[in-house]
Amino acid sequence: MKEKRITSFAEFWPFYMSQHQDRHCRALHYGGSLASLGFLLGGIASGQGLWCLAAIPAGYGPAWIGHFLVEKNRPATFQYPLYSLLADYVMLFRFLTGRLGPHLARKIS
Repeated sequence: MKEKRITSFAEFWPFYMSQHQDRHCRALHYGGSLASLGFLLGGIASGQGLWCLAAIPAGYGPAWIGHFLVEKNRPATFQYPLYSLLADYVMLFRFLTGRLGPHLARKIS
């Protein structure tokens, strides 16, 4: 039976959170997201495009390590790249503002 394709971010978010239950995996995501922002902003500020390119492995590397070694699941990036990228930064923002807790408690069926 074929899985139903997710077609909105609102529908994707609970799935995304279900794939990030372990706090160590989330911590790797936070570090990668912050590093990628640093490389991106540094590249823009300095006019050095290679720094902007470095944002890609800086962000995805730690996140994928978290999935493969900690959560032992497949990163959502492979199936939903744009929703996943947005969700990484939404999760980081909610963590930094103390508003992630209610989203951790939700379970999807």
